[in-house]
Amino acid sequence: MPVIWANRINRWYNPMNPYRSPLLVILAIVVVAVLIAILQLNLREARADRNWEPEFANLTTFQDLGGGRWRLNNLRHWTWTESGPEDKIWGGRIIDENAVTALWYYVQPFGGWDGIAHTFLVFELDGRDGGNGGDGAADYIGVSVEARRETGEVYTALAGLFRTYELTYLWASEKDLLTRRTVYLPDQLYGYRLNVPAQTARAALRHFIDRTNDLAARPRFYNTLFSNCTNELADTVNGGGEDIIPYHYSFVLTGFADRYLHRLGYLGEKDRDFAAIRSAGHLNAIVRANAGAGEKTFSQAIRAGQQGAAGSDL
Repeated sequence: MPVIWANRINRWYNPMNPYRSPLLVILAIVVVAVLIAILQLNLREARADRNWEPEFANLTTFQDLGGGRWRLNNLRHWTWTESGPEDKIWGGRIIDENAVTALWYYVQPFGGWDGIAHTFLVFELDGRDGGNGGDGAADYIGVSVEARRETGEVYTALAGLFRTYELTYLWASEKDLLTRRTVYLPDQLYGYRLNVPAQTARAALRHFIDRTNDLAARPRFYNTLFSNCTNELADTVNGGGEDIIPYHYSFVLTGFADRYLHRLGYLGEKDRDFAAIRSAGHLNAIVRANAGAGEKTFSQAIRAGQQGAAGSDL
């Protein structure tokens, strides 16, 4: 055996070997470098103390106050313009899980193909005063599962396969989440009220609170295939052990998730054409027209405007 390998090596280094070329040598070096880089990334440990991009600087946590009331720490209330964020406010508030009345689902296609999208949820609360000095109007708080980027990092789906980004459950006002995508970014946005009872929405909130606190204590990595914006949402909603949302290819091809929810009966009328539902849920014009309003007024205006769309589910 050693003789065989010695002969192979001699043939490789033979100057007359037609397969020996600078191009092959360079290719071999590149392959080895890529393999080493992948190995190093897979040995990387998730951390919470990196130098983060400002929009991901703070982790949300929840403090249990008893009786279904929670103190939410680090809720993002940023004001987004076409040139970027202006008011970079992080706040806190008290929420009552018993005040949750509805759950809203948003889809932001990007990358030039409908099969790729960012998705997130917004909880509607009935406006009861949870210790915030509320005015009784409905309130809307969103959670977006995202790749937590370090300063200067750019997100790519390929990099998301290799422990490049930590995972974050970003909690923000509905206005923050919607205006970032339609005012600051040039993306399209679609919104839908989900056909779930209030008790299901409340159970989902509790699961998200648990996941958020666990992630703050034990950081994890984002993964394009297994821990992305959509399958983390579905996995958390299924957190009670119920298979509310069975696994589907749209957990990876996330832009098709709203179609899947429609097929399951969670989004719009099941026997209604999905294209009509999606058209009625298109939000860009309404969001941009109300971007200067206060948070509660903004959310009310979004729903009032959508009610004017024929057959709207908002």
